Amino acid sequence: MAAFRRVHSARFTSVYEGVSPEIVSFRVRAAGPAPALTVAQADAPAGGVPLKGRRMAWFGDRFHDTPVYDRYALASEGMIQGPAIIEEREATTILGRRTV
Repeated sequence: MAAFRRVHSARFTSVYEGVSPEIVSFRVRAAGPAPALTVAQADAPAGGVPLKGRRMAWFGDRFHDTPVYDRYALASEGMIQGPAIIEEREATTILGRRTV
């Protein structure tokens, strides 16, 4: 604790006596070998049904009846027109309405 107070007071010029420090956040940087990835690894397994269903979603001016796709069942050579929602475990991608 004494070492922390010494470094803190040198950097911030004030130490509040009688108050314990509280860790609010950490920052971690990690490095390692880059994996050998190929485009073939990103391709979807065969046999899945990409269209999961539909839902109403707001796109700027009103709600639109919007198709919802399973990202893992999409073929890499396919094309999807917006508006659309593409769901996966890590993220959701929203394709907006196409305006010409």
